[in-house]
Amino acid sequence: MKRFEFQLQSVLDMRKMREEEALRGLAHKQYVRMELIHARQEHLHALDAVKQKREDLGHTSTLVATYGDHDAFIQGQKIRIFQSDQEIFQAELQVEKAMKKYRDCRRQTHMIEKLLENAYAEYHRKKKKYEEKVLDDLVLTRFSVNKTEDDGYDA
Repeated sequence: MKRFEFQLQSVLDMRKMREEEALRGLAHKQYVRMELIHARQEHLHALDAVKQKREDLGHTSTLVATYGDHDAFIQGQKIRIFQSDQEIFQAELQVEKAMKKYRDCRRQTHMIEKLLENAYAEYHRKKKKYEEKVLDDLVLTRFSVNKTEDDGYDA
């Protein structure tokens, strides 16, 4: 009996390749999202540091312009934090799209893998049936040879 050959193997290989590509795309989108979250955290730490520095200025005599510089920096940081929030939101949408694409690719690959499993089970069943038939033929052949040999001695 010939060996097992899956007719849709090329389709399965292509779908697995697409699934891996989608997974790499998802990983990249998640990496970008994490980098944006890290940048937002840095903005928050810088804002906290400037606020603390501005509070410390109250203990010594300083120019009013210094307070103005700190306030301008604080306003800029708040704007950067708001922009970071918007970028994170957009990145999360991109992650969701990439996740959906990966799930779709995974579902398609799983469908072909299921067909492969069913085809292999069918092949295995046919192979077992073929082997049983060969063994039965072998037994029948031996039996008939033994029978003719037995008939030859009686005559």
